[in-house]
Amino acid sequence: MHQTPTIIVQVRQSQIAIWVAELALDGRFDVFIQEQDINDPDDAKIHPMYSLDYGQVASIVVHSLETLASFVVIYDKVVDVYKKIKKNSGITSENKFNDEPVLLIDGKKYLLQQISRDKIVDIERSENPSFRSIDDDLKKKMNSIKVLFLAANPKQTSALALDEEIREITQKIRLSDARDTLKIISTWAVRPDDLLQYLNENKPQVVHFSGHGSSLGEIVLTDNNGNAKPVTSSALKALFSTLKDNIEIVLLNACYSKIQGQAINESIDFVIGMDAAIGDRTAIVFAASFYRALGFNRTVQEAFDQAKTAIMLEGVPEENTPILLVREGADSNRRIGGTQQT
Repeated sequence: MHQTPTIIVQVRQSQIAIWVAELALDGRFDVFIQEQDINDPDDAKIHPMYSLDYGQVASIVVHSLETLASFVVIYDKVVDVYKKIKKNSGITSENKFNDEPVLLIDGKKYLLQQISRDKIVDIERSENPSFRSIDDDLKKKMNSIKVLFLAANPKQTSALALDEEIREITQKIRLSDARDTLKIISTWAVRPDDLLQYLNENKPQVVHFSGHGSSLGEIVLTDNNGNAKPVTSSALKALFSTLKDNIEIVLLNACYSKIQGQAINESIDFVIGMDAAIGDRTAIVFAASFYRALGFNRTVQEAFDQAKTAIMLEGVPEENTPILLVREGADSNRRIGGTQQT
């Protein structure tokens, strides 16, 4: 069984004596003082901290790498404040942190300032090859999340800025925490049979349709000649009841798509449809903001609410057009991949 590595930070009290004293009172750390005889440096005595003799060295024992991560953040803040105080006091630079604190992990030396969260994870991996960090678990979960973007703008239908929509969505994802792991797959001029092909081929968790919808409860795809090909709500219901195993969210970014959404919602936990006609720009803002929120690991409900807020911030009175349909028994306060809200 892997043992937690021994983690010790050594720092001279003359640098940050008061901070070291405060750490001695923090249950997460054990603080010891190394007392050396000037005449015999090899004769060192270590005892629990009881004084603030500025000539001594504090050995701070950190009990886990996770705690070390927070320790580094605390240290950086303390050093920053300390330096500002010393600078304002007119103390010369030679008295300020000339000795860099040393971090010892199982005897291996690192400079504390070289340690970052990523570095800590790397250290843990080197100590324990089977180690998986929280970050690893999140990435593994996010790696399995695919967004299938289905676009159709047939001949003789009004032009939609579908390329602008995918650009905005992609940009928002790139600026999120999941920029390297939340994958969007775009398909164009989609035909009815493509739906079966793409869903089987990609096994997405999120299906996004962008295009035209009709008040009769249809979405408009493209036929073999590039002309409009309506697909009925009953056909969509059958499609998603057949291919419901991977899909968690269906977003129908098309006018009047609430009708289709209600049919799909019988099989899919979360469906977003439009309760009326929706402007092109509004549809783009809503979609991009929705995926940005998912990229920051927000719940389905939070992502939907943020997307509506984005519409309001644009000053467009269409924030009530998108509708979130939640299947009975499903909880919208969960994240994609089934992670529950904490």
